[in-house]
Amino acid sequence: MGLVGFRCPKGSKTEGTNNRNADACFNQCDRQCLAEPLLHAIWSSNAGYKPSFDPTEAVTITRLVGCHTQHGLSRLVDYFDTPKNLYYSIRGKIFHRLMEDYQNGILERGLDPSDFRIEERWGPRMLGDVPIGGRIDLHINSANTRYSWKTIGDKGLEYLKDGPKQDHVLQENFYSWLNPEVKTSRIVIVYMSMMETVETGGLFTVTKYQKSQPKDISENHPALKQWNQNGYKWTLIYQIPDCPVFKPALLEKTIGGIYPQAKLLWRIQNGRIDLRTAPESSELTNLAYDPGSIGEKNEGWRCRDYCPEEIKNKCKLYHPENQHNVPENQQNEL
Repeated sequence: MGLVGFRCPKGSKTEGTNNRNADACFNQCDRQCLAEPLLHAIWSSNAGYKPSFDPTEAVTITRLVGCHTQHGLSRLVDYFDTPKNLYYSIRGKIFHRLMEDYQNGILERGLDPSDFRIEERWGPRMLGDVPIGGRIDLHINSANTRYSWKTIGDKGLEYLKDGPKQDHVLQENFYSWLNPEVKTSRIVIVYMSMMETVETGGLFTVTKYQKSQPKDISENHPALKQWNQNGYKWTLIYQIPDCPVFKPALLEKTIGGIYPQAKLLWRIQNGRIDLRTAPESSELTNLAYDPGSIGEKNEGWRCRDYCPEEIKNKCKLYHPENQHNVPENQQNEL
């Protein structure tokens, strides 16, 4: 169970066709949906992927702060997906190359390599009877600072004026819980789009083209400065809020509130839940939650429509209230 192949995208001649082998995409398709080097990289990263069912495998922090239903069902359901939807699987390689160059730079500058924790795996640490683990991007011991890199669409940058995404805040603080012996007094989340990078605590410039003075795009954090050029070009500068660093008591309470979902994900990873025998009203209805209200009820939980068709259809069985519609005013958040 898991990803078993590619699906031809909407609008293509072979729309909806499921392909279980690379030959159909590389040799039989007369108009590939992506340039061949990209298609090859995505196929290589995903072909033959099957989720493991290892009782010693920890539930990752990434799964804890994402959609639990998506992570759970992606291990329990065979599904196909379009290459474009799987592009995320190779974006991380850009970051890994950045870290390789950074490691070389540390040595060239004569710095102490032990001061830099680069792509370290932390954990597992037990949350009750559930092992939790994860891999950080970068932690600099002497600065007590951890850095995290996230890719984001250009339009999504504007939504950072009110601070980093809530699931990213939780993810980074949960890493602190994983390894409490490593002191963390500052967390910096760097968002990378194809046009620019912005980071928590840093400045961000927005350009608007209109005759009248633009309405401030953030009520909670107004622009530090704005000015007009040529009568129609407005430039606004914002200070992005810092990423909160949870105090120990809040951190313990927050991650403790997510234990029921962590337990379910762990049981799925162990192969202890089988959808062929689980009724539609089973405990899987408890998987979904709003990252902004961990430990509370699922009220306000919103689907972001990331899932392949097979997972969406199965999700509706457990969450009939979820029709996978994203309000128009929230589409840019995706």
